[in-house]
Amino acid sequence: MIKGRFDHLGIIVENLAESRSLMECLGFKLQSEGSLPDKSVKATFMQSERGGVRVELVRFGDKAVRDQRLNGELGKLDHVAIEVEDLDRACVALAEQGIKMQSEVALSAGPMRFKFTRPDTTLGITYQIFDYRGG
Repeated sequence: MIKGRFDHLGIIVENLAESRSLMECLGFKLQSEGSLPDKSVKATFMQSERGGVRVELVRFGDKAVRDQRLNGELGKLDHVAIEVEDLDRACVALAEQGIKMQSEVALSAGPMRFKFTRPDTTLGITYQIFDYRGG
Protein backbone atom coordinates (compact mmCIF):
# COMPACT_ATOMS: atom_id res chain seq x y z
CA MET A 1 0.00 0.00 0.00
CA ILE A 2 1.21 3.50 -0.87
CA LYS A 3 1.43 5.96 2.01
CA GLY A 4 0.40 9.19 0.34
CA ARG A 5 -0.25 12.63 1.76
CA PHE A 6 -2.48 15.25 0.15
CA ASP A 7 -0.28 18.20 -0.79
CA HIS A 8 -2.16 20.62 -3.07
CA LEU A 9 -4.70 21.25 -5.81
CA GLY A 10 -3.35 22.48 -9.15
CA ILE A 11 -5.42 25.03 -11.06
CA ILE A 12 -4.57 26.19 -14.59
CA VAL A 13 -5.25 29.91 -14.96
CA GLU A 14 -5.29 32.50 -17.72
CA ASN A 15 -3.97 35.30 -15.53
CA LEU A 16 -1.64 34.62 -12.57
CA ALA A 17 -1.89 38.11 -11.05
CA GLU A 18 -5.71 38.15 -11.04
CA SER A 19 -5.84 34.58 -9.72
CA ARG A 20 -3.36 35.39 -6.95
CA SER A 21 -5.40 38.45 -5.99
CA LEU A 22 -8.55 36.32 -5.76
CA MET A 23 -6.79 33.74 -3.59
CA GLU A 24 -5.51 36.52 -1.29
CA CYS A 25 -9.09 37.81 -0.98
CA LEU A 26 -10.12 34.27 0.05
CA GLY A 27 -7.53 34.20 2.86
CA PHE A 28 -4.55 32.60 1.12
CA LYS A 29 -1.02 34.02 1.18
CA LEU A 30 1.86 33.64 -1.24
CA GLN A 31 4.05 30.69 -0.28
CA SER A 32 6.38 30.43 -3.28
CA GLU A 33 6.74 31.04 -7.00
CA GLY A 34 8.59 29.02 -9.58
CA SER A 35 8.84 28.11 -13.21
CA LEU A 36 9.76 25.36 -15.61
CA PRO A 37 11.34 27.44 -18.39
CA ASP A 38 11.76 24.46 -20.73
CA LYS A 39 7.99 23.85 -20.51
CA SER A 40 7.11 27.59 -20.52
CA VAL A 41 5.23 27.17 -17.23
CA LYS A 42 4.97 29.56 -14.29
CA ALA A 43 3.49 28.49 -10.96
CA THR A 44 2.48 30.27 -7.79
CA PHE A 45 1.79 28.35 -4.58
CA MET A 46 -0.75 29.88 -2.22
CA GLN A 47 -1.16 28.67 1.37
CA SER A 48 -4.33 29.01 3.42
CA GLU A 49 -3.70 31.37 6.33
CA ARG A 50 -5.64 28.89 8.46
CA GLY A 51 -3.21 26.12 7.50
CA GLY A 52 -3.50 22.84 5.72
CA VAL A 53 -4.59 23.64 2.20
CA ARG A 54 -2.28 24.72 -0.62
CA VAL A 55 -3.29 25.74 -4.13
CA GLU A 56 -0.91 25.83 -7.10
CA LEU A 57 -1.84 28.38 -9.74
CA VAL A 58 -0.32 27.32 -13.07
CA ARG A 59 0.00 29.39 -16.23
CA PHE A 60 1.30 27.97 -19.50
CA GLY A 61 3.28 30.56 -21.48
CA ASP A 62 2.48 28.87 -24.78
CA LYS A 63 -0.93 30.31 -25.75
CA ALA A 64 -1.92 27.26 -27.82
CA VAL A 65 -1.20 24.91 -24.91
CA ARG A 66 -2.95 27.23 -22.44
CA ASP A 67 -6.03 27.56 -24.67
CA GLN A 68 -6.20 23.79 -25.16
CA ARG A 69 -5.90 23.10 -21.42
CA LEU A 70 -8.39 25.81 -20.41
CA ASN A 71 -10.87 24.93 -23.17
CA GLY A 72 -12.42 28.41 -23.17
CA GLU A 73 -12.45 28.82 -19.37
CA LEU A 74 -10.49 31.39 -17.34
CA GLY A 75 -9.43 28.72 -14.84
CA LYS A 76 -9.72 24.97 -14.49
CA LEU A 77 -8.94 22.40 -11.81
CA ASP A 78 -6.06 20.41 -13.28
CA HIS A 79 -4.73 17.95 -10.72
CA VAL A 80 -4.68 16.66 -7.16
CA ALA A 81 -1.10 16.34 -5.85
CA ILE A 82 -0.11 13.46 -3.59
CA GLU A 83 3.31 13.25 -1.95
CA VAL A 84 4.72 9.73 -1.59
CA GLU A 85 7.85 8.39 0.06
CA ASP A 86 9.24 6.87 -3.14
CA LEU A 87 7.96 7.86 -6.58
CA ASP A 88 9.37 4.79 -8.32
CA ARG A 89 7.80 2.32 -5.88
CA ALA A 90 4.50 4.20 -5.96
CA CYS A 91 4.40 4.06 -9.77
CA VAL A 92 5.03 0.31 -9.72
CA ALA A 93 2.22 -0.19 -7.18
CA LEU A 94 -0.14 1.99 -9.22
CA ALA A 95 0.75 0.13 -12.43
CA GLU A 96 -0.15 -3.14 -10.68
CA GLN A 97 -3.64 -1.64 -10.22
CA GLY A 98 -3.86 -0.73 -13.93
CA ILE A 99 -3.08 2.96 -13.39
CA LYS A 100 -0.94 4.49 -16.14
CA MET A 101 1.24 7.59 -16.12
CA GLN A 102 1.23 10.28 -18.81
CA SER A 103 5.00 9.83 -19.18
CA GLU A 104 7.46 7.09 -18.28
CA VAL A 105 10.10 9.68 -17.41
CA ALA A 106 9.70 11.70 -14.22
CA LEU A 107 9.75 15.48 -14.47
CA SER A 108 11.63 17.49 -11.88
CA ALA A 109 11.56 20.90 -10.23
CA GLY A 110 14.44 21.30 -7.78
CA PRO A 111 14.40 18.31 -5.42
CA MET A 112 10.87 17.32 -6.46
CA ARG A 113 10.35 14.44 -8.91
CA PHE A 114 6.86 13.90 -10.27
CA LYS A 115 4.60 12.15 -12.75
CA PHE A 116 0.97 12.65 -13.68
CA THR A 117 -1.57 9.86 -13.96
CA ARG A 118 -3.63 9.37 -17.08
CA PRO A 119 -7.17 10.37 -16.09
CA ASP A 120 -8.67 7.59 -18.19
CA THR A 121 -7.07 5.15 -15.70
CA THR A 122 -7.90 7.11 -12.50
CA LEU A 123 -11.65 7.63 -12.79
CA GLY A 124 -11.37 10.89 -14.74
CA ILE A 125 -9.08 12.72 -12.27
CA THR A 126 -5.42 13.58 -12.95
CA TYR A 127 -3.15 12.98 -9.95
CA GLN A 128 0.36 14.37 -9.62
CA ILE A 129 2.41 11.79 -7.71
CA PHE A 130 5.68 13.13 -6.34
CA ASP A 131 8.57 12.72 -3.92
CA TYR A 132 11.50 14.87 -2.84
CA ARG A 133 14.31 12.45 -3.74
CA GLY A 134 15.38 14.20 -6.95
CA GLY A 135 17.62 17.20 -7.48
